[in-house]
Amino acid sequence: MKIVVCGGCFDVLHGGHVKLLQEARKLGDILIVLVNDDAYVARKGPCRPILKLEERMAILRELRSVSIVLPFSAEDPCEMLRMIEPDIFVKGSEYEGKGIVEEATMREVGGKVVYIDSGIDTHSGNLIAMLERG
Repeated sequence: MKIVVCGGCFDVLHGGHVKLLQEARKLGDILIVLVNDDAYVARKGPCRPILKLEERMAILRELRSVSIVLPFSAEDPCEMLRMIEPDIFVKGSEYEGKGIVEEATMREVGGKVVYIDSGIDTHSGNLIAMLERG
């Protein structure tokens, strides 16, 4: 059984998130989504999170592509990756070549990082900033 993990804030779920999760699920049998807690999201800017952790997790659980949703409170998902030992960790293509810390952790657990282009140039932070400007 091939396990795929993806993580993020998912504060205001949008089409880019959905596409990324759909493509991630195609890489394995189980897709585990790690969701940053409210304290982490709050550091991203004023009025964040828009949606509290439990609501973000509930929305993600309803997506057909998602098998399991877990919260995490660390700055990065590396400890969770060590516990789960997935075959693949998925990140958006905008992180490719940036030397993310998850690359070393995935090598440590015998897996790899796969970067996926969702084809949609939308980020929750951009959407929220547009709303704040009115």
